[in-house]
Amino acid sequence: MALVNRISRIFTADLHAVLDRIEEPEALLAQAIREMADAVAADERRLAAVKERRQQCQRDLAASNARLAEFDRELDLCLGSDQDDLARSVVRKKLAECRAAASLTSSAREADETIAELTAVLDERRRDLNDISQQAEIVRRDPPVPRVDYDAVSDSDVEIALLAEKERRSAP
Repeated sequence: MALVNRISRIFTADLHAVLDRIEEPEALLAQAIREMADAVAADERRLAAVKERRQQCQRDLAASNARLAEFDRELDLCLGSDQDDLARSVVRKKLAECRAAASLTSSAREADETIAELTAVLDERRRDLNDISQQAEIVRRDPPVPRVDYDAVSDSDVEIALLAEKERRSAP
């Protein structure tokens, strides 16, 4: 069983070494940065859409308030003329408009909360993207750290170095 484990480890190590040589870290880093930039752009589009929805709610709410003011004027006229039947019709419209205004107010409030959340997420993602971009620039400017190939050292080199170390340690 130990022999199988050792062979498995050797195979895994060789496989990882091959993958390390195949993968280009700079290309992987550039891809990760592109994906982060795409996520930031998608968040910016979502934020713009929510802001537009918020503005539309505000416009609709302003129009609703204008209609409510008009209904109040009509009610004053109907009630001043003792026209209860007409007043009932206006009250029905006013109640429907009040419900619509409440719904618009709720939608605007929800949009405000979503805008706050998206803004926080977007700010965090922008900071992360900036940090990683700066780190990537540093990596691009610095020369790559050479890899140590321990397999390139022969057994005879090890034996000679061992003898030299023994001699150095035994000398007073």
